[in-house]
Amino acid sequence: MKPRSILSGLLRLIVLLLVVHVVEILIVGGVWYVLDIQSRSSLAAKLEIEPSWSSFEKYVETHFEVGMTRTEVIKQAEMIGPFSVEPFFSGMKYCEEYSFRVGPLGTSRGGRWWICYENDVVVSVWRYRYQ
Repeated sequence: MKPRSILSGLLRLIVLLLVVHVVEILIVGGVWYVLDIQSRSSLAAKLEIEPSWSSFEKYVETHFEVGMTRTEVIKQAEMIGPFSVEPFFSGMKYCEEYSFRVGPLGTSRGGRWWICYENDVVVSVWRYRYQ
């Protein structure tokens, strides 16, 4: 074989592989987008909010309030759907980090929320922001 024909064959193979990977990415992205829409819609119907993740964040912000008991917080979180709780201490206060697994394929959506208690009563609620 001539070096030129080998080079053109390799070039065609590389282009074919690139096309296959672009198609794979488009298919996976499309499936993810559809699952995301489905997750937002089902959560919005359950909570009676607009089907957007920002509306969900506002919902959490307005439904977890200072003065609630820890039991009320857990009941409210259970109404939303799957969630995880990570306890920690902030100074002398007992706090918990809540994150909700309501996105496509159980991904975390709605942010991470820190809720601090004194005597099992909420004294502060805020959204943890990455820096």
